[in-house]
Amino acid sequence: MRLAPLCAALTLCAAFSAHAASNVALLGTASQSSYWGSENDYTRASNAIDGNTDGDYYHKSIQHTNSDAALPAGNGFAWWQVALDQDYLIDSITIWNRTDCCTARLREFTVSIFDDDALVWSGSYAEADGPLPSTSFAGIAAVGHTVFVQLDRQDYLHMAEVQVFAGPIPEPQTYALMLAGLALVGAVARRRAA
Repeated sequence: MRLAPLCAALTLCAAFSAHAASNVALLGTASQSSYWGSENDYTRASNAIDGNTDGDYYHKSIQHTNSDAALPAGNGFAWWQVALDQDYLIDSITIWNRTDCCTARLREFTVSIFDDDALVWSGSYAEADGPLPSTSFAGIAAVGHTVFVQLDRQDYLHMAEVQVFAGPIPEPQTYALMLAGLALVGAVARRRAA
């Protein structure tokens, strides 16, 4: 009997967390600073959101830029972005590297989330070699609709896949209900400890 409120609150929290489980990048539109050679089946920005994590360039599943593409804002480092189909509550981002060669090119890069033109979250990868096969940024909890990846130095940018795990933005009532459930869990825990 005393466990019923605790179970109800935990069920609510689990349901809320489970909402942020789908890869919403698949619904987005990708673009990038340039194309290696020219835009073709081997270099398209959309290859990084095709649902295929295969990192072999010759399987036509990676995106690929030139090494000298200039960002209009001016630092000249290669970039890629996905404009999501709507605002989402983003939980985590996983970036899959090219694996048939050149893995070190995807090192020293920044991942940013924008809502309209406002930066709402940023994370960096600064290892000596690129991720093999992937790296993840977890626990983000930011609302946005554009995910932007940019090298922090001049080089070619190529990625096999960018996965953006997110869910819809909860209604204020859902937040209130979740917070009430967490408060109830805390009260029950304090009573048990006393």
